[in-house]
Amino acid sequence: MDIHPLTTIVVVLIAGAVSGIVGVMISIPVYMMAKIIILQIAEHYEKRSQPEGSP
Repeated sequence: MDIHPLTTIVVVLIAGAVSGIVGVMISIPVYMMAKIIILQIAEHYEKRSQPEGSP
């Protein structure tokens, strides 16, 4: 999974402002877990919305 450098900076800055040094240390792992979960859910709903016979 790729993270754009600007996204990394924004996530770290927001996490630092909200949770301090602990937020900075766990911001990227938490962001990546959330991103993976959201992408998996979106993929599930996309497959579910297609009719059975479609390729």
